[in-house]
Amino acid sequence: MRNKAKAMVCMLLFPVALTGCFFDPNVKASKPIDPPQSEAQVVHAKAEPKKETQGHLTELYTLNQDGYVMPYSVKLSGKSLAKRSLESLIEGSQTATLLPKGTKSVLPKGTRVLSVKIKKGVATANFSKEFKNYKQEDETKILNAITWTLTGFSNIKSVNLQIEGKKLALMPKGKTVAQGLTRADGINVEVANGVDISASMPVTLYFLSQSDDDSISYVPVTRLVNRSSNIGETVVKELVKGPMENSHLIGPLDTATTIKGVKIEGKQITANFGKDILQYNDQTAASKSALESIVLSLTQNINVSKVKIVVDGKTTIGVINNQGNNVDLPVSRPKQVNPSGL
Repeated sequence: MRNKAKAMVCMLLFPVALTGCFFDPNVKASKPIDPPQSEAQVVHAKAEPKKETQGHLTELYTLNQDGYVMPYSVKLSGKSLAKRSLESLIEGSQTATLLPKGTKSVLPKGTRVLSVKIKKGVATANFSKEFKNYKQEDETKILNAITWTLTGFSNIKSVNLQIEGKKLALMPKGKTVAQGLTRADGINVEVANGVDISASMPVTLYFLSQSDDDSISYVPVTRLVNRSSNIGETVVKELVKGPMENSHLIGPLDTATTIKGVKIEGKQITANFGKDILQYNDQTAASKSALESIVLSLTQNINVSKVKIVVDGKTTIGVINNQGNNVDLPVSRPKQVNPSGL
């Protein structure tokens, strides 16, 4: 596994507002992020356009250098962005050339997307017979990538697959179910140590991946953990535990970070940490990557629009005004994860 301490040095380590887009994974982590955006610009505004759109930032799910399915956003145009997004996942496609160095497309070369029909929240994706030409070990990754790419559109909640117009009940090689696919099925699924699967629940966590050129990306991992009534607190505890050993992923928080409580109030969730989260800038701020991972993970698992991060119940961290002072404001989930910057 890469040296965690060395990797963390490469991250941007100063307080920032989290309402802007995430940084471009092709740029070193020292690049500042965009200024805060308005309330109306939150991530939930994404939708499948009714007419041709130029340069719509669309979230695609591809494989990183370690084989994890991860989001990457590029600008696509056309009348059917859902169909275009799947075409962009095909090896050798024109859009595939826009992917970051070290990542690759998940669908076999030569595959054609014959159609994507959307009805009552269900997208039926029809592929050519070349779709079958995948490696068996990639089957779950292909399903993850298709499902999370299509359900990134607000009018798609689940996905059914077809080959040459015929319903694909099970995938050809690993025999995985290919109907009724949703984000509830998880992504990059793993089981926490010592967990009884029959008494478990899934939480999706955002860890960090560092490429060979030292750029940083966020990778979602669904972890099966012991059931809990406080999902928010469970999410934060699992972030503190960090990624599984030998995963090649990086934990955003020090394993000694203290969690003092996580509470939901309407559409806002407040995460209360001890002072040990303030590891940078003379102990006055948390790292940018830590804050963004917390916001991404909490909003992925809980239906909230704002996250407030505090220390000892009173000090807001990571949000600054034009004078460089901390302000008492919650933050929204960014519009896109790992945007291309196009």
